[in-house]
Amino acid sequence: MRTIMNRAALCFVFLVFVLRVMGQESASITKTQKTTVYDAEDKGSVTAGNLSAGKFYRFSRKPDQIYPDTMPCRWSDGTKLTDEIISPGGDLKRDAGVAWKGRTAVEIVIDLGRLQTLETIRVNGTIQNQLNVLAPDKVTVFVKQTERDKWKSFEGHNGPNERMQADVNSFNILLKGDGVKSRYVKLLIKPSSRKVQGGVMLMLDEISLLGKIKNTWRSVPANGCFHGAFPTSVGYSKEELAGRKGMVIDLFEKQVGKQLSMVLWYQGMAKGRGFSEIQQLREKYLKENYNGIRHLSVGWLPKELKPIATGAYDDFFADYFKDSVDPAVLKDMDDPIWIRPMNEFNGGWVPYGLDPVTFVKAWRRMYNIAEQLGAAAHHIFVWSPNYLSFPDKDWNKMEKYYPGDQYVDWVGISSYPPGKKAAKSEAMRYPLENIAEAYDKYAHYKPFMISEGGFSADIDPVRWVREWFEFKTKRPNVKAVIWENHNDRVISRSDEALKLYREMVQDEYWLAN
Repeated sequence: MRTIMNRAALCFVFLVFVLRVMGQESASITKTQKTTVYDAEDKGSVTAGNLSAGKFYRFSRKPDQIYPDTMPCRWSDGTKLTDEIISPGGDLKRDAGVAWKGRTAVEIVIDLGRLQTLETIRVNGTIQNQLNVLAPDKVTVFVKQTERDKWKSFEGHNGPNERMQADVNSFNILLKGDGVKSRYVKLLIKPSSRKVQGGVMLMLDEISLLGKIKNTWRSVPANGCFHGAFPTSVGYSKEELAGRKGMVIDLFEKQVGKQLSMVLWYQGMAKGRGFSEIQQLREKYLKENYNGIRHLSVGWLPKELKPIATGAYDDFFADYFKDSVDPAVLKDMDDPIWIRPMNEFNGGWVPYGLDPVTFVKAWRRMYNIAEQLGAAAHHIFVWSPNYLSFPDKDWNKMEKYYPGDQYVDWVGISSYPPGKKAAKSEAMRYPLENIAEAYDKYAHYKPFMISEGGFSADIDPVRWVREWFEFKTKRPNVKAVIWENHNDRVISRSDEALKLYREMVQDEYWLAN
């Protein structure tokens, strides 16, 4: 009996020792853990815009072979009618419009991707009387919220009146409603009934569905800001790494004294590199030594832009996004991922940059495919320019690359010190002023994050770290920060900066759980 009691006592002492060691270890990382409280998803604001910009649609009959639609895919008969490019009136070039011969009515069904509030419809087209390219007699519009619903009338148009403007070269039909919530919009367009030799042709250029855009507002912390990092193996000794490569989350957390609630990693956007890579990464790294959720932000980088815009990546995206919402692939890790495609596009150092028109087309096409497969509703798409455009010209301003409110969940910014020649002021070389342009443009209505950032060798690292944590009071709409612990930005480069980081990150505002 005494032997059993002695063994029990020894076990108890050992257990106390283990718990004490574990307590000391956890205390060395962080003293408190604060559970993240998320804002309600319906908190997103409402803005106005062209709901149909870049959206997919279907035709009831195939266009004339001389004037086909451009770049169709398995989800859409084309993209020409929603590309927001209106050709000059009377232009009969092959890519100027989409045309149908004959008097049979044409149905066009546009998928807005999710419920939006439709207020006004504008239909633009070409008139060329000598070639019998004529304005339609009638346009009738129907709407519904789901595929299973029955179509309901929006408004009709019958011939020229105050809502139809026409000149010798073009027509513009305007239909106004009271504001109807809908996802699917059907336009029934009846060509001209005028009797002419050789038959009539209907030629459309652009369809704009205008209304209120309900901005998404998902996974936004209400009680703080995600504490994130790009935790590479740079900056650690061989002894610390012990042969490891890739993510070293535990080493970064030990350095700064607090766990991460968001981790950044990169993946090449290339055929053959599927979503399974990301899922394996999550299973390998994001679960270790952690009670809670480490969110993942993925920098998704292509080597070129035009093939994405023209559809060469459609099948790749289809497989990728399908896997990204497949329960068999996700298993027990099905939380959303912050997907950040083609970041820093307004800088000349990326192979997909400095081309706003193609970028917008590429983004919209990629997102529309994600939307068709349920991935856009599950994951968080982050549109992320560089803090300053290089070159800093009007044509290259970050807003020129913006695909539209309906295509962006969060706005991110890369925040690094510019060179002294590029900086408009000394203050701009530090975080608070560095992010000001993007913050002022988007943070008042979109969830905003520092998608990557850190100091450089030629600035004061202590000031940079201090301002980084002053986001709490001076840029409170920043909802996630990611320190890029890489190259000359490793936090251990400055003992004083690291010490300040460890002190300031202990504030519960910087979420670890």
